[in-house]
Amino acid sequence: MKKRIIIALSMLCLLTLALVSCGGHEHAFKVEWEKDATDHWHKCEVAGEACSEVSEKSAHTFEVKSTTDATCDAKGSKVESCTVCGYEKTTELAALGHDLNEEVIAPTCLETGITNLSCKREGCGYTAQKNPVATLGHDLIENVVEPTCTAGGYTELKCSRCPYTEQVAATAKLDHTYVEEVIAPTCTEKGVTKVTCANCDYSMEKDEKDVIPHSFYKEADAAIDEHYVIIFEPTCTEAGVAAYICINCGYTSDEETDKFAVDAIGHNFETVEPWCGNGGMLEKKCTNVCDGIACTESSSEPVEGEYKHTYGEVEIPATCSDNATYKCEKCGTSFTAYEGDELGQKTNEHNYTIPGEVVPPTCISEGYTVYGCSNGNCGTTENKDPVAKGSHSFGVASAQGMITCTVCGKGYVDITAEMVTEEGAVCICGGDPCTCGAKSELEGYVKPKAPEAITANTEFVKTEYTLSDGNHALAIGYGVIVLSSEAEANYTVTVYATADGEALEAFVVSGSNVSVDLYKYEAVGKVVITSDSDASVSFYKAV
Repeated sequence: MKKRIIIALSMLCLLTLALVSCGGHEHAFKVEWEKDATDHWHKCEVAGEACSEVSEKSAHTFEVKSTTDATCDAKGSKVESCTVCGYEKTTELAALGHDLNEEVIAPTCLETGITNLSCKREGCGYTAQKNPVATLGHDLIENVVEPTCTAGGYTELKCSRCPYTEQVAATAKLDHTYVEEVIAPTCTEKGVTKVTCANCDYSMEKDEKDVIPHSFYKEADAAIDEHYVIIFEPTCTEAGVAAYICINCGYTSDEETDKFAVDAIGHNFETVEPWCGNGGMLEKKCTNVCDGIACTESSSEPVEGEYKHTYGEVEIPATCSDNATYKCEKCGTSFTAYEGDELGQKTNEHNYTIPGEVVPPTCISEGYTVYGCSNGNCGTTENKDPVAKGSHSFGVASAQGMITCTVCGKGYVDITAEMVTEEGAVCICGGDPCTCGAKSELEGYVKPKAPEAITANTEFVKTEYTLSDGNHALAIGYGVIVLSSEAEANYTVTVYATADGEALEAFVVSGSNVSVDLYKYEAVGKVVITSDSDASVSFYKAV
């Protein structure tokens, strides 16, 4: 597009210049470009006249038209064209020459060394060689192998640089040098003559001879000689068994004719005379050890006479619970004073004056202090200084019939309800611990029934209470009463020890939901309740 614009402008200039006068005539320039190696221009041309005027002369503006790349051994070229007049020029590009890679191969014993040349440029393929190096030849080391009885000798030539080996100067093998060893026959092995070479591993056997019979020493004094071995050790009461030994090889015969009995050794009793240390018994004990097992035979029989310990030095004085301990003057052993003797008898009178653990009271048990006996090492204790037990403080009963003490955490269940364990049996227990194994969580096991009604200003009487103060387990009695009304109410509660006895206590409680603890009484036979308004009462047992 640029080239076309330039040509159009040039034509416009020519038309303008053609009208310009020169020396009295109008110049006329050719449309075609005149050009040389450096410039281009328009030449003036008037008919019948010569004119040297030119127009639009300027240097070429080149752009590359085509390129031929140079290679390692061939020149390249670049063709450029003027963008105005189209003049073309060609520029020669020098050959690149090879970009060589050298690989030096060192000479070996049998092959010459060389340097291989190859061009790195892709597609060239040029290769050449230079700097040849002559072969090294073998570097031989001699190793002389001496001849033996089994192989000849030789000299081995071995190259230090390559695997080449060669054997030269062979020599004949040597003769064996024989040595004979005569081994006499024994009771267990045959005899033989062993022939071996003193210079090599060669060996052979000859002149084999049969074994000789065993020789057992069976004379009368064999039992006191070292010509037998005990097979079964004799014991105190049973005979042992021995077998003869061959005097030549030490073989122990297994033939019955070569065995004999060894007499039992008999007991070897050690006697312990009666004394105070063994209570006046005459003791006998066998000290033999037969085949690693000690004999257990023993006897013991009483002997007439007085064999009691004699009182000596007091080791531990008598206490309130134990007799004194003495050291016997005869035997030196320690013993406790005999019962009935005047010396060293226990007093049987404790002195509880050492205060110890203080056990605080709970809702269901008294508190106390543990006192220890101060007499020597008695170690007995007694609970003293009782502190009255407290009272339960109960919350509101749950929908499942449960009421729980907020102080001790003991649970109680409405006894008007039916409680069933997983085994299908009714299980009511109370106190600490619960001995019948009732569930600690009763939800799902209790089926509440309607509480009993209390009519205003009318006595409500409940009898047949039974409480046990030991662990507060109840047979049929009740531990807690819960009184409920829609509004605040006043209740008068009277507690009797028996159904027909005198009242233990009468008191007034108020509220819309209050509880009364019966466990603070040792026994309850009857409870009478009056209220100033209608209410209901529920009875609970410990579980």
